[in-house]
Amino acid sequence: MYFVHRLAGDKQCSGDVKAIEKGRNLVENRRIQAVSFMFNGNEIFLSGIVGASMKNKVSYTFKLKLDKVTGDILNSHCECPAGRGPHSTCKHVAAVALMLSKFVQDITWTSHVLKTSRSFINHVTVTMPHQ
Repeated sequence: MYFVHRLAGDKQCSGDVKAIEKGRNLVENRRIQAVSFMFNGNEIFLSGIVGASMKNKVSYTFKLKLDKVTGDILNSHCECPAGRGPHSTCKHVAAVALMLSKFVQDITWTSHVLKTSRSFINHVTVTMPHQ
């Protein structure tokens, strides 16, 4: 949803759509190197490192601020040239947003399966699939 909102607000439709596709490639190529988070009131702050798509030794730090209730991205920043400013929509931010979306879907599905198949399990273990 964040990228759709930014598309309308920034009038950069073609660039943002390309960022989403390039971000998907970063996720598939396992270029997200680190993510940490912190809760503060009704907000969640994420920061971490995403590797550049072409240069193995180059990486960029990102920061995201999310609404704790809705999960919407409120603010984003990446240190790459395309990601500067308070509302970044570069491929690195797109990669993190796509990863978060997939993570939430997997947790929701896993939690549902665990609750319906084994009512005595009260926690979920998260593992990243190896490729």
